[in-house]
Amino acid sequence: FIGLTLCAAAQAQQAPLARGDLAVAGVSIEITKLERIPNQKVVEMRFTLVNGSAQAVSLAALGLERQYITNRGTIGSVDGIKLLDLANGLSYSPGIDGGYSISSRWSSPESSSIAPNTRRSFWVWFGAPAAGVTKVSIYPPGAAPLLDLALGGK
Repeated sequence: FIGLTLCAAAQAQQAPLARGDLAVAGVSIEITKLERIPNQKVVEMRFTLVNGSAQAVSLAALGLERQYITNRGTIGSVDGIKLLDLANGLSYSPGIDGGYSISSRWSSPESSSIAPNTRRSFWVWFGAPAAGVTKVSIYPPGAAPLLDLALGGK
């Protein structure tokens, strides 16, 4: 059991693929996974938002939330972030299925914010660039793009 615990702890502390500051002071993004999904025309990105400030911050304030009004209430999901294929001059928004972003979702207002001094992880799917593209950039709203990230998977 000790070996499994140490292995899990080591995996949890792996360095992110990229890190950048967002538009709100003290808040940053860490890209933790950026890979093509096998046999699909999709790229999965996993990322963590780090709120190092003393105040809660909403995903809407970061430009990263889209809200949908349904008969069951309001649903929020990741939106606003772009995957860029700079070599070919293309930009990809989060995929849409049934009118909703294909991404992390939440249904309570409390879930659309990040508490002070905490980390919160999300995922989002994008359409995949052409097969030969091996580097992409990520453009969070209101922040500098994270450039030349290796696109994993096949």
